[in-house]
Amino acid sequence: MRTMARNTYDVIIQADGRFAVTIRKPGALAQTATGFASEAEARAWINMDRRLDDADNPFRERDPSLARVPPWRTHIKNAGEA
Repeated sequence: MRTMARNTYDVIIQADGRFAVTIRKPGALAQTATGFASEAEARAWINMDRRLDDADNPFRERDPSLARVPPWRTHIKNAGEA
């Protein structure tokens, strides 16, 4: 299966102490999203952008690190588990 190239992201700290994310899309100029108060906020935005990008293209191979277990499934045990 041929996989499509993914966007790449870099979190950078700006001169004012805030954070920004550089987004590089294959075949396009780099873009920068600015104004994040923390690195964690910037990384959360990256995860959201990846999910939205995947939703926009349902045939793209998914990044398994982005998979989420619904909260209601975290406490369910399989038959036979104690």
